Amino acid sequence: MVRARDGKLQLIPNSVLNKTALTRRTRWQVTVADLPLVVAPGADLDAVTEEVRGLAQTLLAGQLDPEFDVELTFGELTPFGARGVVHLHVRDDVVPAAAVDTLARALARRAWLARAEVGQA
Repeated sequence: MVRARDGKLQLIPNSVLNKTALTRRTRWQVTVADLPLVVAPGADLDAVTEEVRGLAQTLLAGQLDPEFDVELTFGELTPFGARGVVHLHVRDDVVPAAAVDTLARALARRAWLARAEVGQA
């Protein structure tokens, strides 16, 4: 028996398990909902991080998994700015895409958000 993210138990027959590899996911992997973003050149990345964290905690109060902090990590510098990822960790009963959508809508008009990265995925 395997418990799905929605809490339901699923019965997987041994015949399927004998032919299929299962991967155990950590709590961090199960709860994470990522929002990529690009911060304009010259923006204060520490200030942006604090603003994003505070906004996420306010907008998504009660939806975030209390085991994890909201994180914003930067992993690439481009001519358009610093690419980062907001890592939200949502509770089991929260749809990750809905939480990401809520935060993305709130961040869409921020002055520090890069605007010219057309054609980049």
